[in-house]
Amino acid sequence: MNERTIDVRGKSIHIRSTDPRDASWPTLLCIHGNLGSGRWFESLLADYPGRAVAPDLPNFGQSDHIAQWSMAAYADWTGAICDELGVTTAAVVGHSLGGAVAMELLCARPALVERLILVDSSPVEGLVTPAAYHPAIEAYKADKAVLAAALKGVVPTLTDDGLFALLVDDAWKMNRDCFIGHADELGRADYRERLKGASVPVHVMRGDGDPLITEQRAADTAAFFGAAVHTFTGCGHSPMVEQPERFHAALDELLRPRTAEA
Repeated sequence: MNERTIDVRGKSIHIRSTDPRDASWPTLLCIHGNLGSGRWFESLLADYPGRAVAPDLPNFGQSDHIAQWSMAAYADWTGAICDELGVTTAAVVGHSLGGAVAMELLCARPALVERLILVDSSPVEGLVTPAAYHPAIEAYKADKAVLAAALKGVVPTLTDDGLFALLVDDAWKMNRDCFIGHADELGRADYRERLKGASVPVHVMRGDGDPLITEQRAADTAAFFGAAVHTFTGCGHSPMVEQPERFHAALDELLRPRTAEA
């Protein structure tokens, strides 16, 4: 895996990427969630046979901050990152907030998305956070220990303390204006009209212990796209770090090219 910083529109964007060991596999574009970074996909990148790219979106991790935090802005920047890297089409994995960004990308740049994989994703109708929760969200940006406790809630079965500490460090770097901003924007991220009749393959994945994306929410998103829900048992909100081997195997089943089959 390679890590580097690239210039996109005058901003420094941190990138994790791999060169393909087998060019018959589709390029994989990984879009992280709220409080996240490309680090959440490091294990996947190390295992994936094709080319894979996992940026820290602007406002997150080691990338520069911007004065926007809508899903449309993040999708636009994701497209610009792909343009800079020469990625013209990809299987797109979107986790949590990253699922909303991936759906926005499908709306804005449909030729770029050859397949959509929504992992414990913001639902197709958006995810409303009641205003009563805003004080708790505000507390995350003032106290790293409070932020760590909140982050533990989305990786409840992760036992690698070293990795968790790095995920917390990345989360702590997020643009402070985005804490409430993301909650507000996800409430407006309704794609039911714009993605009605979408023709690309869509897959929905969920950990069965996810308290945020309920079984019903995942089922409703899957039904909208005519998809099924792949469930990771004994897993919370983040299978790519909680159950990486099972997550990799599920992606392998979806993405393995016919020429690579035994």
